[in-house]
Amino acid sequence: MYFLQTADIDVSSKGWLPIGWGIRTTVIDREQQYCVYPFEGHYDGDGHTVSGLTIGSAESPTEDVRAQYLAGLFG
Repeated sequence: MYFLQTADIDVSSKGWLPIGWGIRTTVIDREQQYCVYPFEGHYDGDGHTVSGLTIGSAESPTEDVRAQYLAGLFG
């Protein structure tokens, strides 16, 4: 799959989930990746920007458990 960005994107006032994701859980007393669905396409930003994307900071870390494995636009 091929994706072409055709305009700048500002996600600063939007809720978002990364494209692709994974889950870690404990299975038989061992923490491990349980299922992973990474982005497997081709992405061309075509010179456009994605701005306002935040996951958290040292002063205000995210409470979303998924964020520890999804640290960007693409998971």
